[in-house]
Amino acid sequence: MADGQSQQTLQKEYGQEFEQALLWMILVGRSVADVDPNIIDDSGIRFILQRRLVLREEYGQDPTLKMVVSDLHECNKTSEENTFNKLSSKRALSSITTILKQAPPSDQDQAFIQNKLHRFVLRRELVQSIQLCAADVVQGRYEQVLDRIQDVFERNKQNGQTIGVGTIYSNVDARIVKYAKAALQINGVPSGIPNIDNKMRGGLGAGTLGVIMGFTGRGKTMLMVNIGATALNYGVDVVHCTIGDVSEVDAALRYDGCRMDVEVNDIAKHPTKHMQKLRAGLAQLKSKLFIREWGADECTVDDIAAYLQLLVTEHDVCPGVLIVDYANLIRPIDVDGEDARYRKVGGIIKRLRQLGKDFACAVWTGTQTGRANFSGKSVRLSDVWESLETVQTADVVIGLCQTAHERRTGHMRLLLMKNRLGGHEGTIVNCNVFPETQRIMQALDQSGGLLWGSQSDQD
Repeated sequence: MADGQSQQTLQKEYGQEFEQALLWMILVGRSVADVDPNIIDDSGIRFILQRRLVLREEYGQDPTLKMVVSDLHECNKTSEENTFNKLSSKRALSSITTILKQAPPSDQDQAFIQNKLHRFVLRRELVQSIQLCAADVVQGRYEQVLDRIQDVFERNKQNGQTIGVGTIYSNVDARIVKYAKAALQINGVPSGIPNIDNKMRGGLGAGTLGVIMGFTGRGKTMLMVNIGATALNYGVDVVHCTIGDVSEVDAALRYDGCRMDVEVNDIAKHPTKHMQKLRAGLAQLKSKLFIREWGADECTVDDIAAYLQLLVTEHDVCPGVLIVDYANLIRPIDVDGEDARYRKVGGIIKRLRQLGKDFACAVWTGTQTGRANFSGKSVRLSDVWESLETVQTADVVIGLCQTAHERRTGHMRLLLMKNRLGGHEGTIVNCNVFPETQRIMQALDQSGGLLWGSQSDQD
């Protein structure tokens, strides 16, 4: 929605545009107060909110976008005997498809909805109350009319006092309830490296961003493929966006090699030889993998968002993990000034993190390091290439440390450089690396420092 025009539409009588933007915010988990579905004019949106309440009652927590979409499809299949529900579910699917295909509401529109939601609810409830008062007015029962209207104001006054209060620290009981609800919603997806996952409460959670830092050729793509393969084995749908360097076919080959422990080049040379094994491995999967290729500087974050929306609406899929390989090759929006490139890359990272929140998925991406990391002995946050905002925005940052000697002997050290999900920055995890099959596995030897012989600067 264009900012100026949509703002006017949203303000005009709190109409359909307002309801659509409100539903979008509710579905992607933005912080808005609960709305009674019965005050919504659009029948499709009203049915979606009704089903959302049913799912919340059933599962004891707010349903994800994927759960809502799946429920609507199920209602559409099982409502043959109920014409009203059949029509309602069809309208709801049409509404949700329309909303997700549109550009998300602007920050200004979202702020407007947050500020005006209480008034929107009050106006809608007043209209309904006045309509119910028609018979009372005709029969002269004015006290009942007054009581109805006063009830609306009193109810909304009480509700209005709770909007925007946030967490009251002195209320221990309320905080414990919030902690418990948050724990139920934690759905961290493991990376496949236990010593890293244990520091991240089990894995990277929905709405959070993980960045893998390393010099060119260190294994950023390999680690991202391992993360994606691990998520698939845990039953989590994965979307892998490969930009610039690696083709869709090559990315798929890497997943096959990693998952089935088969040399990638052998699969590429003799695909029919491994067909039976690949089919058997696919039959065991309960999750889906989507791989999409773009050229360098050809793809924007909006392109990735549109692709995710297509998967949600057309394929009934909401990914648990989004992998973007990698952020530096995404085409940025136009920014002017001396520090334009710095701010462009920072903006890309911030928008990728927001994608994770909008689609309730964990996001992993990679970024290059500068020449200071050439030796591979260690890596620092300040070694990040182009924009320090990359590591400032990320929730988790993992550095790839690998000297020439370690590379020759098939070893690597993963350095947990930043972790908003549990601290323990500075943790080093020694790993065995198998480039032929694209596998990275945590080593049994977890002693600190450089491993497997001495390394010199010349290495």
